[in-house]
Amino acid sequence: MGGASQGESRLTVAADASPRRSWPAGRAVVLGLLVGAVAFYTFVSYVAGANSDNMSSLLIARDMATGNFWLKGWSLSTQPFIFTAQ
Repeated sequence: MGGASQGESRLTVAADASPRRSWPAGRAVVLGLLVGAVAFYTFVSYVAGANSDNMSSLLIARDMATGNFWLKGWSLSTQPFIFTAQ
C-alpha cells in the first residue's frame, strides 16, 4: 500500500520556516496590543470619573497595584450595587 514506511515520516519542514524568525513580529504585536490597551484604559479613566458606583472597584485596583494580587483580607460581595433605576 502506498505511503511512508514505518521508519519514515510524512511531515516535511521547510528549511527556512524557523520559528525564531517570527519572534520579533510576535513581540511587536504583543507590545502594540499592550500600548493600545494602556492608551484605551487611560482614555476611559479620564472619560468615566470616579463615583460611588465604582468606588469598590477603584479600591480593589489600588490594593492590587500595591501588591495584594490575591486580595488577602478582602470580603467581596457578589452583587455590584450599581443602581440603574432612579
